[in-house]
Amino acid sequence: MDGRVYYSYLTAGGLIGSIDAISYDPRYQVAVEEFESKHEGCLVFHAIESQMEYGKMLSLLYVGNDKENWEGERLFDGYIAAYTINFTHPDLSVLETLLWDALKIVEL
Repeated sequence: MDGRVYYSYLTAGGLIGSIDAISYDPRYQVAVEEFESKHEGCLVFHAIESQMEYGKMLSLLYVGNDKENWEGERLFDGYIAAYTINFTHPDLSVLETLLWDALKIVEL
């Protein structure tokens, strides 16, 4: 494992999935660094970019260093813990649970 974080996103009108290193978009790299700095012990392992009606979003999937919380942070029964950043409306960024759909993320 090279330690790099990657993000996935849809292209071609949502028909093709792509993946790039988080450093491809400097804003995303800064977002990961700020999250990990602010939430001590949390490590982002992947991010998902999405365009929603209320803004451009980046959901950071992470694990913390407290093993007691790992069960709640991993994908379970279709849900996963994430910190979602809204680049259009930063005040709407939030820690949340996402419903994982095979091709898209539905925020709860």
